[in-house]
Amino acid sequence: MSGANRWREAFLRFQGEKTLTRKMAVELLEKVEMFGDKRIHIIFKFRNEYDY
Repeated sequence: MSGANRWREAFLRFQGEKTLTRKMAVELLEKVEMFGDKRIHIIFKFRNEYDY
């Protein structure tokens, strides 16, 4: 399965969810950075194929 299809399937499993759960975070997120000035930087496990 290509990277794009894995990304799509992972996101479709959680379609319609209103809140982030631990299961969702573990499956979809690589890293979450929180800063003192209330900024948040999220890195997803699935990279943009064009960037890669």
